[in-house]
Amino acid sequence: METCALASPVHQGHFRAMTTPWLPLLPYGLPWVALGTCLLVLAGWLLSILVARHQQRKWFWLFFPLTHPLALLNDLVRRRRKVWLPPACYILASILWGWGGFHAHQHEFERMHRILAQLKYEAQPIRATDLARVSVDPERNRWDHPYLRPLAEAANPGEDGPKTLEAIDRSYEAYQRPRSQAERNEEAYEGSERSFSTYQPFSKYALLAADLKLAKEESEALKTEALPQNLDHCISLVQPWIDGIAQGMPSLQEALERPENHYPYAWEEGFAMLLPQLSTLRNMATAQSLKTTHHALLGEAEAAYQSTLLGMKLCATQSMDLIISRLVQAAMLHVTLEGIHAAQQQHLWDTNAWEAIDRKLEPFDFIGNAAACIRTERAFGQTSIEPILNSVFSKGAQTFAELTGPLPTPPDQAWARVITDGIFTQYVQAFFCKQWRLCLEAYESMIKDLEVATANASSLPWMKCRVDWKEEAYRDKGVFANLLLPALNLFYDNLLKTQTQIRLMRICTLLERHYLEHGAYPSDLMAIITYDLTNPMLDPMTHEPLHYQVLGEGAGFELYSVGLNGKDDQGMGQKKQTKQESDAGDDMLIRLSPEEPLLPPMSILP
Repeated sequence: METCALASPVHQGHFRAMTTPWLPLLPYGLPWVALGTCLLVLAGWLLSILVARHQQRKWFWLFFPLTHPLALLNDLVRRRRKVWLPPACYILASILWGWGGFHAHQHEFERMHRILAQLKYEAQPIRATDLARVSVDPERNRWDHPYLRPLAEAANPGEDGPKTLEAIDRSYEAYQRPRSQAERNEEAYEGSERSFSTYQPFSKYALLAADLKLAKEESEALKTEALPQNLDHCISLVQPWIDGIAQGMPSLQEALERPENHYPYAWEEGFAMLLPQLSTLRNMATAQSLKTTHHALLGEAEAAYQSTLLGMKLCATQSMDLIISRLVQAAMLHVTLEGIHAAQQQHLWDTNAWEAIDRKLEPFDFIGNAAACIRTERAFGQTSIEPILNSVFSKGAQTFAELTGPLPTPPDQAWARVITDGIFTQYVQAFFCKQWRLCLEAYESMIKDLEVATANASSLPWMKCRVDWKEEAYRDKGVFANLLLPALNLFYDNLLKTQTQIRLMRICTLLERHYLEHGAYPSDLMAIITYDLTNPMLDPMTHEPLHYQVLGEGAGFELYSVGLNGKDDQGMGQKKQTKQESDAGDDMLIRLSPEEPLLPPMSILP
């Protein structure tokens, strides 16, 4: 990701790229040992030719030098002089190669173990199994509840995996949405300079209604006529789907009421660990958000409120400090906030409900968990890489190929594998050990960057607290760093965006409390500061006042942050940010407008 043009440069991290990275990646002493071994082998081959020619004076020995078995046998039988010179070179080459492998292996493993010993001294997790928690009472653990137990059982590796996945599909079928066949008609918005709100709950609700209807139609002609024409039509289409969700809601509520939240992770599997609960929890959170929107349209305040609380409990359930887990949690929270926005547009809840929503949002701290996520990734990496470090050449190459892709396969013959394992194992183990040590150093640099950024985020604008690990920075960090780390580049940016969305929604709860008390939204954010004296009403990205304007004589409002690029794009944002468009608008806008139609123009996907 290229750095945006900011008033202050983005923190570039500790990484530095090298112009010739391949040589430093080799095990300790290997270049010199390889050079010396090759020279001794070459000297032995040349000496064999010279000795043979001197004794026989025939060019035939160029093709069958002394190292050829027949020539060697011939000279040994005839007791030729100086026959010992070529074998001596080969013996020295073997000794040098073996000594170099032993020394490289010892050196690289010693350096890696020093890093691991330091982590142990600092009480940091070294392997994924170090993250395992003590056993808990099944009666208190929510994952041992019968309703969530299929998700827990699916995490266990083994032959029963496909069966448990089928059990998940059966147990949570109600949360599955139909295949998407409709989309918002963007052509209807062409030429409009009005920006889209971050949250579009009623648009997604209408698209769900369209997909439910289209799933039943077979002909294209009927599909064209099946698109909902009004909100009443949408409600009637979605109602059976909502009823299906509601049947399991008491059991889900009962499971989430349990105080312990210990999922039975298969820690020993490392990166191969199964996480079947992630997609299901996300589907559940999305379903609860759509259910909140459904009840909001019907004016059913209590049902919408209970769906929102359940959605927030689902978000809190997904709390493991693994990057994929935190990103799924952020996505779950986003759809939950969308349901809250739908309730606010309908002014469903009273002051006490909005105060409760604000309290529920306060504990979410994605920025503070960033460094812990990298530590967890490192522990999972140690568990996954250790089998490679301790494997013979043929087995290590096979395991490494499973992680990275096809590699030259070791010989199939047993005798050939024994020879190659004996020649290359120590060097291959030393090579992989060095790659992992470099990756551990890279992880440590990333953790330090995130700890500095997190500390700065409490006092500096977040746009100045970003970390940017360039792709070129991984070249001198070894094979494993180039394999595992580039995917982490945008991780912290996503956390900053999520935390900003939480900040904006908490301000929206204060705005709604003002609306309930005065019958209109305030003309200035300073009017709601009395509801929360700890909230400075500043954009966390810039530490400047948030952009806010009241709409329709107090009936609505627009509130937005300028986003990571630090520029006011007039509320314009984008769904995806690529490297080529890193300076495009990324404002995060929340709009509540009574004049905006709830039902968007739709079209069928091609």
